[in-house]
Amino acid sequence: MNLKFDSKSKHLNYPGSEIAPRGRLLQETALESLNNKSTYDTIPRSWVLTPIDDTYVGGSNAVPNKLELKVRNDNGGVLTSLLKFDIPPGHLSGSAKLRLYISNVGLGSRIVTVSKMPRSFVWTEEDLLPNDFDPTTAVYDIIGNSVKVFGSQQGTWIDIEVGDLMSPGEVTLALSVIEPFDGFRLIAFGSKEDEGKEPAILLDSNVSAFELVR
Repeated sequence: MNLKFDSKSKHLNYPGSEIAPRGRLLQETALESLNNKSTYDTIPRSWVLTPIDDTYVGGSNAVPNKLELKVRNDNGGVLTSLLKFDIPPGHLSGSAKLRLYISNVGLGSRIVTVSKMPRSFVWTEEDLLPNDFDPTTAVYDIIGNSVKVFGSQQGTWIDIEVGDLMSPGEVTLALSVIEPFDGFRLIAFGSKEDEGKEPAILLDSNVSAFELVR
């Protein structure tokens, strides 16, 4: 069974996913297995998580509640997008992918890198100020995978493997362009406010019934 999980119970139309409030169906399934004395050593689950918070920041910009997450490192400045997810408890294994909708690329291509911020970096999109995060001097906990995004991909979705960046609890991912470009090359992705184009993590996890009902 595939369970659709969303940090704010916001329903996304990902195929093959069932919709349920946070954790409830998992717990009920685990308890039912216990009551029926079923074999349940590990219950594989697929999760779809949307961000708790997302924004982009750089220079004088710290922009909540916008339809786009902007990324750049060029003559127009440096912008980094931040996405916070609530990763469910339990043992994580297998694949975890960050799915992004490319809303704007323009001419040329960009190499976008996904990194994990330290847990000491605490923020919400409503309260984050420009001087709270400087993308030109940011220190990341883990620098993850990069993907090259082309102008021909505008209006499509991409998946980036982020399994090595996952851990239970709140995880903040940063989207950045590390190598500067002499010119103007902005890229933008759909944000959680852009209905139907929200970013999401597609997470495969193996969670034991005992972990679920604790």
